[in-house]
Amino acid sequence: MEWEENEAMPIKECDCPGPMEQKRWAITNAILVYTCPHCGGGIAAIADYIHGIERRIVEMKADLYQQLGNVLPPGKAVLTACDDCQGQGCAYCGETGQRLWKACPKCGDIGFDFINGRNETDGMVCQIACGFTWAADDPRWLAQRLPVTIQAA
Repeated sequence: MEWEENEAMPIKECDCPGPMEQKRWAITNAILVYTCPHCGGGIAAIADYIHGIERRIVEMKADLYQQLGNVLPPGKAVLTACDDCQGQGCAYCGETGQRLWKACPKCGDIGFDFINGRNETDGMVCQIACGFTWAADDPRWLAQRLPVTIQAA
């Protein structure tokens, strides 16, 4: 039996009569499985309630961010000379002469979009290159700013 992504997948087939979507299910445990898109390896978080899974997601995210360590500016952002002043410094570029184009923290493509269509509150998604999604508090995203040496110039 083939299962679509984001669809419930049975651990053990239910032998009761009737279509699966019409069966009543008793939730005894919630299982969240993270799978590596490259090698297929993965980890599972099991909790006896949904809030336990949410708490585990926050913990896993903190562990990931700790593993990333400090990401130095500008991260994967692309720095270019300001088009308005050709690098001389103006009000548009904050007198730095540089423009910062934020990019996907994974592939560096500047073709990203806001998930909610308005701002970074719900995170971002790489629209063109890799489809990676990330949160606004991702250290690789927060590092995308002008280095202090350029800001002070």
